[in-house]
Amino acid sequence: MLLALLLFAVGSAICGPASSMNMLIAGRTVQGLGAGAITSSVQIMLSDLVTLRERGTFSGLMALSWAVGGGVGPVIGGSLAQSGNWRWLFYLNLPICAFNATLVLLFMRLKTPYATLKEKLSRMDFIGNILITGSTTSTVIGLTWGGVQFAWSSASVLVPLIIGLVGLGVFIIYEIYLCKPPVVPILFRLDWTGTSGYLQQFIMAMVLASLSYWYVIFFEACKDKSPTGAGVDIFGLSYSISLIAIVAGVVVKKTGKYLIPTYVGWVLMVIGAGLLTTIEVDTTIAKSVGFQLVIVTQTAPAMALYVFSRNFGQIWGVTIGGAILQNELKRTLPAAFIAQFPQGVEIAYATIPIIPSLQEPFKDQVRDMFGEALEVVWQVVLGITFVGFLCSLGIRQYHLHTNIDENWGRQDMPVDRWSSPNLEPSGQLSRDLCSGDAEAI
Repeated sequence: MLLALLLFAVGSAICGPASSMNMLIAGRTVQGLGAGAITSSVQIMLSDLVTLRERGTFSGLMALSWAVGGGVGPVIGGSLAQSGNWRWLFYLNLPICAFNATLVLLFMRLKTPYATLKEKLSRMDFIGNILITGSTTSTVIGLTWGGVQFAWSSASVLVPLIIGLVGLGVFIIYEIYLCKPPVVPILFRLDWTGTSGYLQQFIMAMVLASLSYWYVIFFEACKDKSPTGAGVDIFGLSYSISLIAIVAGVVVKKTGKYLIPTYVGWVLMVIGAGLLTTIEVDTTIAKSVGFQLVIVTQTAPAMALYVFSRNFGQIWGVTIGGAILQNELKRTLPAAFIAQFPQGVEIAYATIPIIPSLQEPFKDQVRDMFGEALEVVWQVVLGITFVGFLCSLGIRQYHLHTNIDENWGRQDMPVDRWSSPNLEPSGQLSRDLCSGDAEAI
């Protein structure tokens, strides 16, 4: 966790004084390494600290912190960007990282079962990590370049897409049949409930990432909102997530049942996505904000699923939405207007700042084209959401344990919260999981 915070701070320090786009991208890469490690570490520590039955409630509390950041961030960021002080978006991270590191040093008292460096390295799946990192990166490059830098039919787009998708297939085969221990746990291939959990988390992340990124574009392009104003208008999306997550977590903790919250959540997401497809340029702000409240209810039931599925889903949600929006605008905007922008530039982002200065009736025409392009994005989001609902069908209700492994968790953990002494020690259980010994599991 401390190393992750350090990486995020170093990345911010590189981005702040960046004098070129390459320097900014390099800094963002380092930031991304830190951010990914922070997100994973938080989830890992949470699973060590609380029981499975309690995890929904604590995940809701963590969602509250995400909501505060997700709500306040766009407003602060928008105001700094408007005033030309965007570098402070990165400089402000430095004292924040230092404060968080201080909290970790003072209050995180976790058990650390002893293992030699050789034993730790032997548990690392280096080949699997290389496969999944290279494949996902290649896939995202193809999705990002498609229709923007190069035509979808060009080798520059098709080659990285094919390499990425084939690489993902190779990764799955390697994890199932060759790797011990695997990056992907054995639960991924035990039954439909485990597989469905990954798929639901992936799809949910796609939907929420699409909304977070492209709803802002709707308010800016179609409602003449400033970056700060658009940030305020997505408060419904940001803050309803945390409230619903906490409520759903408490329900699961009290009842030990998660099937009904899962089904209800997906149904509401499908309804919410359907409502989004009715949004047009002249739709009132009240409806545009209110529809956000319906679609976020699935967040809490995905509490125990894995960080990678969520992060990868977010990447797909942003890139697919961006590709659709970009290509729709290139298809509908006048060629003479598009010619004003350099080849390869993101038309959507480049156009928004100049919309307020356009002359009528061309200004209204551009706004309408944005609205129509985003309507296609919402239709795709609806289809993705419905697939998520289908993935939730047929999952089983498992018992949510109320004990904690005595080898992990807080150093001052009460004895009555430890796992039963009759259970397999965590080391042996881990070996059983990695070996696929279903009888031992």
